[in-house]
Amino acid sequence: YQPKEKFAVTLCLRNGAPSVYQDGSLQCEEDTTFVFDTTRNEQGKFHIPYPEPGIWYITMVTKCYQKLLGKEIDDLYECSDDKQVSLQVNMHPCILNCNGKGDCKEYFSGQLLFATCVCKYNYRGWACTDDTYAHDESFLLLQTLLLSLSNLFFIPAIILSAYRLLFIESLVYFYTMFFSSFYHACDSSGEFCIMDYDTLQYCDFHASVCAFWVTLIAMTKFKLYARSFLHVLGILVLVVLTKYDRFSLWIFVVPVVTGLVLIGGSWINECYTKRHCFPHIQRILFCIIPGIFTAATGLVLYSFVETDFNYYYIHSIWHVIIVVSILFLLPGKSKSKLSENLLVRVPSSEHLLTEEDGEDNDQAHPI
Repeated sequence: YQPKEKFAVTLCLRNGAPSVYQDGSLQCEEDTTFVFDTTRNEQGKFHIPYPEPGIWYITMVTKCYQKLLGKEIDDLYECSDDKQVSLQVNMHPCILNCNGKGDCKEYFSGQLLFATCVCKYNYRGWACTDDTYAHDESFLLLQTLLLSLSNLFFIPAIILSAYRLLFIESLVYFYTMFFSSFYHACDSSGEFCIMDYDTLQYCDFHASVCAFWVTLIAMTKFKLYARSFLHVLGILVLVVLTKYDRFSLWIFVVPVVTGLVLIGGSWINECYTKRHCFPHIQRILFCIIPGIFTAATGLVLYSFVETDFNYYYIHSIWHVIIVVSILFLLPGKSKSKLSENLLVRVPSSEHLLTEEDGEDNDQAHPI
């Protein structure tokens, strides 16, 4: 309604205790104070995101505009009579329905149910109303394409590992490429999500560390059964680490350091057993050193250079660098690997030998 007398209402909302009116003003925190002025002829709205549990107190003070010769002036004074104010309290899962720039998501945490806006297009704020860092659609498309299509660089690693009979590694690289592509497509646009966001994010992080792990285990000189055991053991441990804190740097440090220790131990044992240096100096110079350098460069970029502002191109470079390091580090195809994956027998015997017997016998050949 349109009041005959113009006035202003100062409202204070506090949890635990009412506010105090002292020296002609309401003593209230700035972020819980709202002033509604009838001269603006509009309804006042006051939002409290995620209110804490407890008893909330509402205190209102009205002041009227002073009239002089029938004209209102800006000075306010305490009103001589009561004023009618209509107050309505509502609870909404998301403010302004996320302003059309995001999706309202509900989450459970313990026994609490809360909702929040998951903003799109780099909008921010409680209701996705902050467009300070928002991008236009063409930029978002470029960002999505860079982050998603950069994962196609895993295709050479998938093919090369399969050609060298490293089928577990090839499967893990495909798993990494698949989930990383769809996670970044979902994360950038919020529209191309084949699963819920949290599942895609978890699979992306888990696949990344698994790709490191299986590559390091492939570089060891353990027997096939030992490598299979280490593959499964590492993946099971990484499931727990990724679930515990997928954003921690330790989920990369732990498998990398463990893998390097296993590689060093197996290489030393190989040198001692065969009485010659392993691996050959050519492989160290042209494969191992470049692979370690590119992998270390990628980890530095991921851990210390990547920010919210350069994420889309630094992370795309990270994808490419990791694949290049895999191509350098993957061990070459050898006859021993073929004998590990096939049953062998000695021509003079009808009995099948174990894979260790087959490796030690120069006359063994695949069935």
